[in-house]
Amino acid sequence: MKTWKVENGDFVINPATGAFIEINGLTKFKQDVREIMTTEEQSDGTGASISRLIPSTTDIVELRMRLYSLLENSFKSYARLQGSIQRTDRPVEESFGKIKEIAVQPVRDANGETDMTTLAYKVSVLSGQTLTPAIVTGVV
Repeated sequence: MKTWKVENGDFVINPATGAFIEINGLTKFKQDVREIMTTEEQSDGTGASISRLIPSTTDIVELRMRLYSLLENSFKSYARLQGSIQRTDRPVEESFGKIKEIAVQPVRDANGETDMTTLAYKVSVLSGQTLTPAIVTGVV
């Protein structure tokens, strides 16, 4: 299935044609993961709203556990939503599998001090039946 590419909250336009850029497959899956992580929690359970973790704790282990829980619940809700929409043309790499790894750490400021209000993250998620995870990184 194709969707439009989004960067920094905006649709991306091909400068040569003026048309929206379409994506699918693993690229779409990574975009879906990023959107779920940063979207506020919705009534259907999707949206992990990871920004609400800041600054909820100074304990990095607790932060990882909370992030894992938020993402796991949100991804499961999204997978249920995908399953309720019976699409035979959805590529397996666009379907949610399971979380493989979550890494999160505070970003250091210019003085080298830990800043718990800015977090760098890396999330590896398996899509459908693939063995290679989609890796999404960013700062929140």
